[in-house]
Amino acid sequence: MSAHTKGEWRVSPISWSETVILADGFDHGICCLDINHATEESQEADGKVMAANARLIAAAPDLLAALEYALEFLQDWEDLTGEPYARKARAAIAQARGQS
Repeated sequence: MSAHTKGEWRVSPISWSETVILADGFDHGICCLDINHATEESQEADGKVMAANARLIAAAPDLLAALEYALEFLQDWEDLTGEPYARKARAAIAQARGQS
């Protein structure tokens, strides 16, 4: 079990250059993404990258839970194929838990 903030994480845009990740029952943002180098020409592209990063961060708890759930099946698949699916999954889980 990870010690990360529980609950569903969600993206909350503050402005074109700042987005925060929130969770129910947590009294401040989990993290804040900002663009402090954007020019008028790069604003739209940088905003799209920030939005994509925010979605990925907000999905992290669900991704971790899904990977933990799938680990048993990945081990079975690794045993059949010899491909390092379970090893890669365990490494990613350890990284998310701060164990690597």
